[in-house]
Amino acid sequence: MSTPTSKRLSRRIAEFSEGLSDLERFNLNLIMSIGVGGIAPRGDVPEAGVRKDAWDTGISVLSATGRSGVSFVGRAPFMTDDLLSGLQREAVERKSISHRTGPQELSPGGSAAEALSRNPDAISLISDSLGEKVFPTEISTYLYYTSGGDYLYPHVDTDIFSVNLITMLERRVPEGKREEDASALVIYDADANPRRVPLRVGESAVLMASGTVHARETLAPGEKVTILTVGFQYQGLKPSDFGQ
Repeated sequence: MSTPTSKRLSRRIAEFSEGLSDLERFNLNLIMSIGVGGIAPRGDVPEAGVRKDAWDTGISVLSATGRSGVSFVGRAPFMTDDLLSGLQREAVERKSISHRTGPQELSPGGSAAEALSRNPDAISLISDSLGEKVFPTEISTYLYYTSGGDYLYPHVDTDIFSVNLITMLERRVPEGKREEDASALVIYDADANPRRVPLRVGESAVLMASGTVHARETLAPGEKVTILTVGFQYQGLKPSDFGQ
């Protein structure tokens, strides 16, 4: 639960942001996102003190920048076995050009991922789950968590991924560990409470990612995860708007 100090700070920052331009507000959100990731890089939420106040403030401010939460979790009807197999093959192929960005590796999506971003059934499901039409940014990323200790720090996504379709393509669970207890996607609500969103292979989550602080739990030794993230926008921006 938020502290009186964090509530006061959140109000002050919200008031300050009202006078900012769109670019300035983007930079403020970026700073706040980096801040929460630095306070709890592995999602270990502070329980008291200045770090607790800073964490709660950051989560509250970022949650207020846009819609937040998860609107769909499960195996989507459009995710046929053939589509899933094609994405899995492409993820393996694109692994050869992936690069490590700290606690995980990533590679830009290829033709299969780009086709998914334009899939009418996928766009329809996402739009229906949100109650608002979305448009593909045609930007996608394969994320590879390849060894124990890999993770993703808490953050919000940029507007390119205002809505993020996250699909589990591969996961290896260490012997003796239940799949539901393995590393999961974690989201934080406006009160900084964590919620685990475990996905099985072939399942997806529709995340309102520009307003939801989210992370991936640290992988255990012997664990492996490969996911695909596909970006969508509430507004009809074109890929050229993002410098593509």
